[in-house]
Amino acid sequence: MRTFTCWLLLCFPFTAAAQNWFAELSVGGASYNGDITQKAVALNRVRPTVGINIKYNTNYLLNFRGGISYARLTADDRNNKDTGLQSRNLSFATDLFELHGAVEVNLMDPELFYSYPYVFAGVGLFYFNPYAFDKEGTKT
Repeated sequence: MRTFTCWLLLCFPFTAAAQNWFAELSVGGASYNGDITQKAVALNRVRPTVGINIKYNTNYLLNFRGGISYARLTADDRNNKDTGLQSRNLSFATDLFELHGAVEVNLMDPELFYSYPYVFAGVGLFYFNPYAFDKEGTKT
């Protein structure tokens, strides 16, 4: 039986398709900039972000991708140098979720070049629920 199976596999070759699906993991940082912050970017407010993307290559020219990302944003008047804003004492923390999808068009053949330009267009949705509590405990 084993010999028959080997001959069968040799007589009917199977074609292997190139890898079309890719999974990507992204990590980074996110920070809030607004009326509760004093500087545009403060390293003590940067929080980690994580995301996962799925990409499908239809051919060398056209690709589809989609993914989901998560970040946590925070801000606090306690760290402000302005005493009026410190006395306001607002702070918040919110989870931010993003869902996105896009189409990529390669401008050059990726199999011929190590690095190549591409253009993309897509849509994204995000959800967050920010609120703050003042010094009296009132939700703002």
